[in-house]
Amino acid sequence: SEIISLLMFNKNYAGLTEGELGEILKEEMLNLIAQGISLTFLNQIENQVASSLGLDEFNLETIFKKEESTELTINQGLTLAGLALKMGKYFSENFYLTYSTPLYEAGKGSLEFEYKVKDDLTLSTQIGSTGSQENEFELKFELQYKF
Repeated sequence: SEIISLLMFNKNYAGLTEGELGEILKEEMLNLIAQGISLTFLNQIENQVASSLGLDEFNLETIFKKEESTELTINQGLTLAGLALKMGKYFSENFYLTYSTPLYEAGKGSLEFEYKVKDDLTLSTQIGSTGSQENEFELKFELQYKF
C-alpha cells in the first residue's frame, strides 16, 4: 500500500486523505477480483486451448480503464475496456515466439522473438503496430544479462 500511494498520489500512506485511501482500496479490490477470476476460471480454459493448439502459452487478460460514462462498468468510474490475448510457443529450447493484442482494438498487436544465447544472456526483438496511424510500427530490441 505504501508503494501504491507513492505512485498514485506522490505521498506516503500516512499522508493520504480518506478519499485517496478509498481510491487505493478500490484499485486493490479490482486487481484481486480480476486475479481471482483469472486463477479459478480462465486458467483451466487457457491451458486447454493452449494444449489443443499446440502452444506453450495462451492467456486472456482483462483490462480495466478509468472512465466516467460507458456501458460496461465494473464499479462507478471503472470500466472493462476489453480483453488482451497473448499466445506463445517454444520452437526450440532457446527460441520463443509470442504474439499479443488487445481484442477491443483491431490492428494493434505485437510479435516478440526471444532467443536465449546462454543461460544468463537473452536477446529479444519486438515489433508491433502503434495504433496511432495506419502502417505505423514500433521496433524494440532488448539484451538481458542475468547476474
